[in-house]
Amino acid sequence: MKISYGEFLPIWNEIFFSKPESENFVGSLNSGIKLALLSNINQLHYEYIREEFSSTIGLFEPDKIIPSFRTGFIKPDKEIYDLALKALDVPRESVVYVDDRLDLIEAALSYGIKSIQFKSAKELKQKFQDLGIIKDAKTSRRKK
Repeated sequence: MKISYGEFLPIWNEIFFSKPESENFVGSLNSGIKLALLSNINQLHYEYIREEFSSTIGLFEPDKIIPSFRTGFIKPDKEIYDLALKALDVPRESVVYVDDRLDLIEAALSYGIKSIQFKSAKELKQKFQDLGIIKDAKTSRRKK
């Protein structure tokens, strides 16, 4: 197939779409909760996400966004999880890793990181409440 770069790029990026319920939940978390974004992502996708989903990416401090293209590691490599732990600068036992992929949850668990498989924002909110991470999701997150 022969297409130009300009034709290719939108096709390459069309796998991403907004998930308002999830975005609202993350945005509602108490500002005392440290967040890191750990992603198996390439540079083209990262640049697209930064532009198209800037309010969502803005929920994370820049030094706590850990895309695989920058690190040379991909999940489930232990090293990328270690980079996230270092960026958060909190004890391993206080971290909860969330991912939709069961294989990545299992990898994080094998590294001693509490983990939750994401199925829906509603279920994640309940699991956070069960773990005592949040009392409810109505507290405001400080905008950066």
